[in-house]
Amino acid sequence: MLGTSSLRSLKLNIKEAYNVMQGECGIDVGDTVRIMRKAEGHELGWNRSWHSTMDRYVGKKFTVTENSAKGSADYHYGYGYRVKHLTGYWFPWFVLELVEKKPEVKELTVAEISKRLGYDVKVVK
Repeated sequence: MLGTSSLRSLKLNIKEAYNVMQGECGIDVGDTVRIMRKAEGHELGWNRSWHSTMDRYVGKKFTVTENSAKGSADYHYGYGYRVKHLTGYWFPWFVLELVEKKPEVKELTVAEISKRLGYDVKVVK
């Protein structure tokens, strides 16, 4: 995690700092977040504006579906996060509270699953 002194030593402009902080905030696609408050347009380097229709989502929980810092399109740089069912809106990292991390998915082989279930399985080709 970057501290304030680390950010100062990087000599970033506000938009660059926004993107660094978004990358460090710990929110990823699949995580559940709560929208905690409204944001001012371009607040803290956010590359978007808050629309009044977004107000109704403050206090509600959503699943993150897109992270502009990890997207492929340059025009999304600095936008923040999109959440499930609200694809027309981008929310900045600083108004989101991480409620729950996405559950870790572990891939298992047929043999591992069988062993956990207490079965002896023979795979026939």
